[in-house]
Amino acid sequence: DDITFYHVPVLISSFIYNKKEKSEEEEYIFMKIGFLLESRKSVNTLKKEILTEKTERLKQAIEVISIDPNINLTSEVFYVFSKDPFNNYYAFSYLLKKEQYKEKAIELMENSYDFNSHYEGPEPILFSNDSYHTNLTFIIQILGTYPFTCNNIVVAGLMSKVMQSRRAALNTIKKWQKISKRKIDEFPESIVEA
Repeated sequence: DDITFYHVPVLISSFIYNKKEKSEEEEYIFMKIGFLLESRKSVNTLKKEILTEKTERLKQAIEVISIDPNINLTSEVFYVFSKDPFNNYYAFSYLLKKEQYKEKAIELMENSYDFNSHYEGPEPILFSNDSYHTNLTFIIQILGTYPFTCNNIVVAGLMSKVMQSRRAALNTIKKWQKISKRKIDEFPESIVEA
């Protein structure tokens, strides 16, 4: 009933899952961890932690539910995400993988912030510890596997004064190039201009 300990079964489960060959004992342990995480008590604990809206607890809960498709708390995650998408970006990555929530999550994220109010010329600032640039960088990294999604956010990264956000945007654009097999001049106009 304490989510701070959930990282242990998650770590063990991930280790076993990623092994090419599993022993009978490992298969048994993996199955028991699944039963443990899917138990009513665990699901209620995860649900409670998601709905408390405490950042660290929400992140931990999403980590657990991301590894077990039998735990369905997506509507709870979406509810918390929808209250403050920009600051709950870690839920965005989870929701993008859920078809029924993907489009709405994208729309909420795109409209969550006035990104162009932060456009600035580049400065020799590698990293920033303010929440805007930190969140922006992580959101842009999440978008790397979703070509041409939230173009305005990638543009905001390109137009950031912080090099970390600019680098994240450029890396995302490179990933989009590989995935889409398009040249930069074939990208959406807003990205090409930025």
